[in-house]
Amino acid sequence: MYRKTYKIFENLLLIVINFSPQITKYRYIRVNGPSMEPTLKNNSIFFMKRFNLATDKFERFSIIRYKDSTNKLYIKRIIGLPLEKVEIKESKLFIDGKYHKKNLLDKNKNYSWALEQNQIIVLGDNYLNSFDSRKLGPINLSDIQITHIR
Repeated sequence: MYRKTYKIFENLLLIVINFSPQITKYRYIRVNGPSMEPTLKNNSIFFMKRFNLATDKFERFSIIRYKDSTNKLYIKRIIGLPLEKVEIKESKLFIDGKYHKKNLLDKNKNYSWALEQNQIIVLGDNYLNSFDSRKLGPINLSDIQITHIR
């Protein structure tokens, strides 16, 4: 009896040890605010993967969560990648001088960023109601916490 109980416990422990890194990689996140609407609604909950700068990759237009210098958390979409030149001119997005078919609705202002190796540009999907790189500037890769699961 003791031996059988021990074997069951041992197998359960191995399962927990093997799967716990997978479990802790992911988080449920609640959206706070309308800046990502219509993609992510205020108070909606979705699944995100923890970001590891050393091993994880991200793509343009991926959704991430990051923190600013005051540790406030934001959920935004990646627009510009490291070492790119990102411009918004008359509501049109240009990356390294090439037009991307993404109208940004902010016709009153122009923006331009030359990104360093460790920087990205992020925007909220609700462009007129988003506190993003247009106000905060480039985001450091080390500030990214998690990425959206597609």
